Amino acid sequence: MSQEETKFSEHDAIVLIEQTIKSAKSKVSENGFIFLLWGWLVLIGYTLTYTFIVIEKPAGIGYSWIGIGAAGFIASFIYYFRKGKSNKSNTQLGKYFTYLWSGIGLGASILYTYFILAQEWTLITPFMLSMAGIGTFVSGRMLKVIGLTLGGISFLIGSGFALYFQSEWQFLIGAICMVSGYLIPGYMLRYRHKKG
Repeated sequence: MSQEETKFSEHDAIVLIEQTIKSAKSKVSENGFIFLLWGWLVLIGYTLTYTFIVIEKPAGIGYSWIGIGAAGFIASFIYYFRKGKSNKSNTQLGKYFTYLWSGIGLGASILYTYFILAQEWTLITPFMLSMAGIGTFVSGRMLKVIGLTLGGISFLIGSGFALYFQSEWQFLIGAICMVSGYLIPGYMLRYRHKKG
């Protein structure tokens, strides 16, 4: 193989990697919908939880989270089902995102259930913020999207703060983190996608 062929194939490899990242960024910017969906749902959940605590109606907390979780799961399933039908190509980076968020979701579900059964209420919010922070931060770094990276950092900082507060204040911290960690990056992704 000559020197020119080696340089050309190295260049081709770099171009291919850049195109793959650009394609994945485009797909995720379309998925800004998911950040917005879950950002709004969890923001509503944290706000309702705080409200139910303040008005001393704790029974509403469980029902609100069950409804929010079901709505989010159904909406996400429908969204990805429709998206999967229209887009058959899936990049390796897209698969990594699926693995990342599926692993986080499964791990979070198991520990969330444990915290409820063990009645460790003050650990739920910091833990969930940490999980969202890890996923969002890694997603931002993989895609080189600063909004997601900073959103992940805001979740992790919020998680650390939440450890030092009682449950009701943790929900307000969680609500703030949803705005900075999911909603702002979600709207940034949507804007970037519409702009082209």
